Amino acid sequence: MAISKKGKRSITVNSKSYLWWVYRHYDNQNFIFIAQIVAKDQSFSIHYSLDQNLYRQVNIGLRHDAGWISLACPQFENKDRIITSKGIRQLIEWCSLAPSETNIRSILGNWTKDELKKKQQLYQIFLEKLNP
Repeated sequence: MAISKKGKRSITVNSKSYLWWVYRHYDNQNFIFIAQIVAKDQSFSIHYSLDQNLYRQVNIGLRHDAGWISLACPQFENKDRIITSKGIRQLIEWCSLAPSETNIRSILGNWTKDELKKKQQLYQIFLEKLNP
């Protein structure tokens, strides 16, 4: 199913095109603002809440609900909690970096050993889609 471009912005990072937008979501009696990024081929989406304080995370989902992972991440919005194209670009670039000894990615959640292995496999699939 196609995504409407109305109210959304385009960005190209490393020759891959994305649509992004910020929307307001009602969660636990509070409104939160979420930046959503979707690959133009709709193979994955990235969700980043602008209302995070101490511990920050980004959620990555694969197409057709193949799975979700949450990663601990740095802040991408400015000091006024506004995310700009620059912040979106930094978020996509940060997500596209493969984990290494100097670039550690923590998959969040209380997972059993087998569940964590499945989450790590999902993350590898995501990285392959992001970096063809």
